[in-house]
Amino acid sequence: MGGDHAQAGGRPRLHARDPRPELEHGGTRALTALIAEKPDLIIAHNPDVQSYARLLKRAMDAGIKVVQLNLESVVPTDAYVGADWSRVGYIEADALVKQCGTGSGKSGKIAIIRGQPTAASDLYELYAYKQTFAKDPAIKIVSEQAAQYDPAKARAIMETVLQQHPDLCGVVGNWDNQDVGAGAAIQAAGKANDVYVVTSGGGNQIGCDNIQKGLLDLIISYDVPLQGNAINQQIVQTLLSPAKAGESKTSYYTPLTLLTKDNIGPRTCWSLDQLK
Repeated sequence: MGGDHAQAGGRPRLHARDPRPELEHGGTRALTALIAEKPDLIIAHNPDVQSYARLLKRAMDAGIKVVQLNLESVVPTDAYVGADWSRVGYIEADALVKQCGTGSGKSGKIAIIRGQPTAASDLYELYAYKQTFAKDPAIKIVSEQAAQYDPAKARAIMETVLQQHPDLCGVVGNWDNQDVGAGAAIQAAGKANDVYVVTSGGGNQIGCDNIQKGLLDLIISYDVPLQGNAINQQIVQTLLSPAKAGESKTSYYTPLTLLTKDNIGPRTCWSLDQLK
């Protein structure tokens, strides 16, 4: 999967290049069935930028409005509600440059742990990482591997990276529930004070707990409960809009919060019990 890079706004402009046939899994079957039923609106959460692209376009061509949630497709639809993944990536990378870059007195060695390499979050974040790291000659990317959202894979990757680069300075990952595995490997190696772990997540209590345990140093929270509220409002606005399906495009990026051991408290992160 690849894409052209748009200069304005610092976001890559993605387009379809993947030669694989559309993935035939439960999501595509469900979307196909929904299009046949002709609802007024479909809400889509994309596993990657390609899998639902043709179906989302087909839905809009059939007069069905589409709202995408938190992970974008290569095809823009009537609305998107979720994280601005490029901005998340720039914040993560900036944090590591401050910790490991010029003037830090450290090795400058960085490991990147990707999630699903074809997901919008992964593609946009990776673009931001590499743009930012390229500006500081002290930063050296020594590993770039995908853990596929699996903490056990993230741990195995990090164990190998630490063997190869015992002076590793920082890690940047795609999702806190995955990257806690990398943090566990770092802690087990006795390097929790030497390797700075940066990631992103929905701001749940488990993330805060893992910061307190020293497994993660910084989480960029995109506030999942707020996304729930925002998408409910966007659904109403999209349905009430006189624009036809696919005629108008709206994006709502939820605010980002930087979570560290210095600023988290009892009410900083959310839990399912609090949302009931």
